[in-house]
Amino acid sequence: MAHKLATLAVMTALTACAPPPVTTATAPTIGILEERPGATADEAPRHVVRALFHKGASGWLSYDPDCSDEACLRASAADFPQATLWTISSHGQAFGEVSARTPRAWALYADVGQQELAADANPPTIGQRSNEYAPDASVPLHRPLIATSPAAYADPHGWNTSPATPEAQHAVRRAFAAQFANVTNCANAETAPQPRAYADADIELSQSYLGGTGWRVMTARLTDYTCDGPLEGAYAEQAYAVSPSNEARLLGEGYRFLDAGDYDNDGQSEIIFAISQYNTGGYALFTADFAHNAVFDVSYH
Repeated sequence: MAHKLATLAVMTALTACAPPPVTTATAPTIGILEERPGATADEAPRHVVRALFHKGASGWLSYDPDCSDEACLRASAADFPQATLWTISSHGQAFGEVSARTPRAWALYADVGQQELAADANPPTIGQRSNEYAPDASVPLHRPLIATSPAAYADPHGWNTSPATPEAQHAVRRAFAAQFANVTNCANAETAPQPRAYADADIELSQSYLGGTGWRVMTARLTDYTCDGPLEGAYAEQAYAVSPSNEARLLGEGYRFLDAGDYDNDGQSEIIFAISQYNTGGYALFTADFAHNAVFDVSYH
């Protein structure tokens, strides 16, 4: 009898220490398969899945714990998915599955939400490494891919690149000029900023994506920045949503269209943006014709 009790105690202890099984999430959950730079120059980049958003009764919610100290980082890990089977996709097409686990705690603010992939994982990649989505331009990385649990990746609204119409361009430039009515610039990096007047031709329009409902996403920024320091404000990329009636709405600074899909299988596409700001990265999700959003951002320092 004593032997049986001892055996039972050992089995119970082993069960308590065993990691949770890898499963699909019970509620729609969105993450990102990211390639992250190595901790040192000699360490190769590695893939992780960063858990970002989950569907609640009131809509999509961010997992972002908004931590300001290490104790919060340690405590918040328990609020994230613990061991997840993710389906990886891009632009409505699935590319495979990976399993990943949340660590007991994150060492850095920039690591919040990251899950470690299984040792034998073979994460999919698209294209070549570049600086487009790299927080450090000296370390090119693969494009982030959408991760969902349970699997959901179809894009019923068919978001894709599309040349902007003259009406959409005019709407974005008008919204940009209203948002940035007072800007400054420098004669060179050694001089103090002075007020600057600019024309429509100085507003550079770049990304243009169109969805099947008639909504469009575009980015705009002011050219010819000559001051010293990071690109911010009017000189940083500003993302706009343009309605079918050509009304432009500012979405955020450093927001770059990443992907779209029906990640909760309700027949409507959600839009995901990658965020690239000075010392800040992350992702933003928009729903209901850009009326609602959730943001997951991280600080690099």
